[in-house]
Amino acid sequence: MTSTSERASSKTLVSPRSLALAYLVVLAGAVIAVLVPRIREPVARRVEGAFDIAEAGWIARVEEGEALLADGRYEAAAAYFVDLDERFPARHNIHALDKERERVLRGLGEAYEALGRKGRALDAYRRAVAFDPRNVENHYALAAAALRLGEGAEAERHLSLLLEIHPSHAPAVRDLIGIEYERGDYAAVRETFETYVGAFRMAEVSARVGDRVLTAQLPVDGETHRLRFGVPEDADSDVVSVASTHATVVDDVRWVGRTVAGRPGRSSGVARLSGDSQWGLPDDTPAEILMDARAPIPIDATALAQVETSYRNLLAEDRFAEVFSRLTSIGSEP
Repeated sequence: MTSTSERASSKTLVSPRSLALAYLVVLAGAVIAVLVPRIREPVARRVEGAFDIAEAGWIARVEEGEALLADGRYEAAAAYFVDLDERFPARHNIHALDKERERVLRGLGEAYEALGRKGRALDAYRRAVAFDPRNVENHYALAAAALRLGEGAEAERHLSLLLEIHPSHAPAVRDLIGIEYERGDYAAVRETFETYVGAFRMAEVSARVGDRVLTAQLPVDGETHRLRFGVPEDADSDVVSVASTHATVVDDVRWVGRTVAGRPGRSSGVARLSGDSQWGLPDDTPAEILMDARAPIPIDATALAQVETSYRNLLAEDRFAEVFSRLTSIGSEP
């Protein structure tokens, strides 16, 4: 009698023999394309198309495994991902399907974790890290699973490795501060926190005038910066709308008019808030928009409370006050 997991796998995966034959056909086409100049171009196009079709098929298989996970069919998902893992063409991270390979390994880890198979779950997450050690999300998936499964030392190690690569990764900072705080290592909490606050990060701020979108880069450091947008003459609007990839506070918006023959200097003025993230402009489209804006550093509310307590225990409240104003207000999530 065929099990549920076997039926789930056999519906989608081809046999190794059929797969090998398909790749031999593609390889033969590639050889012909190289050796026979007259048919090289049309055959090369067909070979490229065959590879595209094969890749799309593997991506669909990964998605089917993830659908089993989403449906809570963990036994079937585990069996499916084991089979897919054995057949998957990406074996290293220089491959068109390398991201899908990582999805297979993470899916396998999630399925085993849901089934309570701790050792196998952690092994799958470790294999994802080994597959691409520079991928911070692989480290975070392993660290988060290790935390959930009571392996604090392994979680701490991978959080630290992750933050060496990506020091502004807010969830990793939150989790590492939690581990250090529970251990009573307040000096380590302070070091982790100050490294995070000093990390380089940027937000893109856009100013829309009519149908023209102007962009500028804003450091996410809690400090006020002056942004300057040059406005094209054909950007016809009496309103500028502001948006950002990060929670941004706009303190002031000003405009500078264009040079007009026979008039000394240029006109200027303060744009007035006229709606949600909208400021009014003069009837004549200005030449420039100047904006004072700041992007606070995000931090989890629980982590912030642990940081504040750590500074207090270290008798360093004054130092904490120096950086507090640069953070997103208490209670916000990263």
